[in-house]
Formats: sequence, C-alpha cells, structure tokens
Amino acid sequence: MYIMINICLFFGLGVGLFSCNYFIFTILAGYPDGWMLMTAEFVIFAALIFLFPYLKGPAVKTEHSPDKTFSVIFYLMLFFNILSFISVSLMNPHGGWDAWAIWNLRARFLFLGNNLWTQIFSPLIYWSRFDYPMLLPCFVASIWVFFGKTALLVPIVASFIFTFFTVALALAALSIFRGRIYGLLGGIVLLCTQFFFYIGAAQYSDVPLSFYILAAIVTLFLYDNSDKKDFKILILSGIMVSMAAWTKDEGILFLLAIGAGRLFAGILINERKKALKEAFYFGIGIFPVLCVVIFFKMMLSFSNINYSYLKITSGLSLAFIKISDFSRSVLILKEGIKEILNMKHWNLFPLILPLSALFAGISIGNKFKTSIYTSFFALIAVVLGYFCVYLVTPWDLQWHLSTSVSRLIVHLWPAAIFVFFMIVGKKTKDT
Repeated sequence: MYIMINICLFFGLGVGLFSCNYFIFTILAGYPDGWMLMTAEFVIFAALIFLFPYLKGPAVKTEHSPDKTFSVIFYLMLFFNILSFISVSLMNPHGGWDAWAIWNLRARFLFLGNNLWTQIFSPLIYWSRFDYPMLLPCFVASIWVFFGKTALLVPIVASFIFTFFTVALALAALSIFRGRIYGLLGGIVLLCTQFFFYIGAAQYSDVPLSFYILAAIVTLFLYDNSDKKDFKILILSGIMVSMAAWTKDEGILFLLAIGAGRLFAGILINERKKALKEAFYFGIGIFPVLCVVIFFKMMLSFSNINYSYLKITSGLSLAFIKISDFSRSVLILKEGIKEILNMKHWNLFPLILPLSALFAGISIGNKFKTSIYTSFFALIAVVLGYFCVYLVTPWDLQWHLSTSVSRLIVHLWPAAIFVFFMIVGKKTKDT
C-alpha cells in the first residue's frame, strides 16, 4: 500500500512542478523553447526520483482479513466507473464548460499564442475567470510541447489519473492506518458518488483540487504514523497544500485553513516548541510554490489594475449590506442542505455515514490526534469560508449557488470520507 501512496504522491508532485516550470519559463522567455523546456523537465524528473521521500512505515495489524465480498464490490465499482469515464470522454472529448472555456482554453493560449499568451487575461473574455491559478493549463501545455500539437488525449488522461488516483490514495491510506476493510469501505463510498466521477470526466479542476487536499491531509497522517518523525514528510505535505493553491482559488483558502489548523492543533496537543518546529518545516514546503501563486496574482493585478480596482471598491461598498441581509444566509443554508441530500450526486452517504457513526462509535487515538484535529479545523474553516464568499458574492446569489455549490462539495468529499473512516469504529492497539 505504501507503493500505491508513493505513486500517487509522486504523480501529484510531478504535475505541480512541471506546471510551475512551464509558467516560469513562459514568464522569462515569453514562449518557452521546446528543447530547453524538455531539458528542464527531465532535470526535475530526475531530481524527483532522487529527492522524493519514499514513504514506508508500519501498517495497522488486524485480526481478521476483510470479507472477499467487499473486494468484489470495490473492483466491480471501479470497473464500471472506468467504463463510464471513458464513455463520457468519448462523447465529450473537450470536456464540460469549465474545461473548454477556462482550463483547456488557457492551455491553448499558452501553447499556440507565442508572445501573445497573456491575452488570456483580457477582461474581454471575463467569463474565462482569468484570475484562476494555472496548474492544469500549464501542465497540459507542457505535455503538448512533447507531442508538438494540441492533443485532446492529454487533458483527458490527466483528468483520468487525478480522478482514480484520488480513490487509490484514500484506499491505500485507510488500509495502512485502519486496515484493509476500512480502505475498501472508503474506496466503495467514493466510487459510489457519481457526481465526483462526472466532474472528473468533464475535465474540471475541482477533482485535481480534491486530490491535493486529500494528499495534504494524508501526508500529515503519514508523518504521525512514522516511527521516526521525518520532517521531509511535513515538507511534502506543505508542497501538496501549495499545489492546491496553484490549482484553484479555493485552494488558497485551504492553505490558510490547514496552516492555521496544524499550528493550533500542534500547540494544543504537543509542546509549543515542537509545534513551531513542525510548522516551520510545513511552511518550507509551502513557500516555493506559494511564491509562484503570489507572483501570478500580482502580475494579474497589475495587468488589469482598473478592473481589479473596480471589483474591490464595488465589492466593499456592498459587502456590509449583503452580510446584514439574513435572507441570503437562509438561502445559502437551504441550497447547501438541498445539494447534500441530492441522491443523484451523493446517493445517501451524507446521511448514512453520520448515522453509521452513531452505531459504530467514534474514537480518536492519541497517535493521530494532531492530524485529526488539524483536518477537522481545516475542513470546517473551508466550509465557513465558502459560506462567507457566497454572502458577499457580486453575482446573483441563486445562480452562483446553483452553479457551484455541488463542485465545492467535490473539493472536500474525498478528504471528508478519509477523515470519517479514520475516526469511526473501535481502534486497535496500533492506532
């Protein structure tokens, strides 16, 4: 299972670094030379092979092996989801609206636009959300350099790997920490949420964001699970957090939430000196890619200074009015609950999982206490952050909720499943 985790994390790290490399080359050279770019990516790949902290450690020992029925259900669900993903991709190779109007459109500007690639940030195409980070477009464009053309297969394969590696990461981590049965149950729950795979097949960036959120949380648990507290794992976790920020703006909110959560949980549970030391290494992982995100945002604000000024001033003038409007809060809660109960998207798992916890019980072992508290704080803080954004949104609130609330749940769904199965049921002596 550690092999599977290493493969998933290596992929996520490689995608993020290739993306940052392409963006930096584009900024410095205007349009990156193919051979120079491929040489740099080869160096990055080689460095990853030598520097990647190949994870290994103890796994929980269970008295009974899981019933083969769960394995059969899992692999059947996996098979049908793969077929469904391929079918949707064949019918819509360009993906959904966000894919061809934002992410793949940007990749085409980067690859085909030469020195005019910055036109993707023009307010004339405001609907392309030019202020969104560039992880997916830059990665897709960097792979197109190898092919020498805009191959449709690249974003499809990238979305496929992100989608199913999310399942693999949750399965492997739960199998290590709680046993094979919990890993299979977590994988089955994720495989049974159709909307997650629909969004993945639509090539939206919400699934890659959910992958990085899950990866950041899993690596924190891996640090707690290691016999020798290897700070390289904390650095890796910080990198995964920063990759979430480079994927979507919502990832920036997650970065702030999990950073604060880890520091507070560490101080609350451990010694302050130890907590600050861990926060330092966690921050080392965050810092490099965060610099890229900050530079991108600064470049964007300067290139669209009039638009940014109008957006900020108009937002501030209406924010207090919107916050004091109680009907907006009611509508947000109503639409949120309505989406959670949407069986077509989530089946009945938002109801089944809490009810099962009442019967199975909840237990937080000392070994993972810091990471569990961190995860709770981060996930709750992100939800509250989303709520606040809806309160002051400049768009029509009903439209904004109807077009985005389901995808916001996708961001947190794999991590929420993972944390749920980490606390439900009786603990073994190893946990």
